[in-house]
Amino acid sequence: MPTKFCQPVDVPPAVFQQRWQQVAGPPFKLAAALPGAATRAAAEALLPALGFRLLQGLDSEPAALSAACVFHCGGAEGAPPRQVPCMVRLEGLGSAAASVAVASADATTSEALRGRLAALLA
Repeated sequence: MPTKFCQPVDVPPAVFQQRWQQVAGPPFKLAAALPGAATRAAAEALLPALGFRLLQGLDSEPAALSAACVFHCGGAEGAPPRQVPCMVRLEGLGSAAASVAVASADATTSEALRGRLAALLA
């Protein structure tokens, strides 16, 4: 995932939750188990380094974390540039049941993001 194409964005908790619910599911909302026990500290360091904004006040569970960014893509070979909002939820951090879920309006972006985050947090 090229980090120079991700722009962190602030999303109020109510807006994040509403948009998360609006994403219909596969292929736009995807989840994966995280092998091992990905820690909250590792996720808090990784997500901002990849261009995500950690969202405060959204997760009451200490083992959960949410983040958002806008992925800038396209523009090659005459295609117009696109901005794809991306949302991430990590749950069960620090346990064997840790998981990552991603949601965006672009199936390819969701798949690539889920795979990359799962690999980096493994």
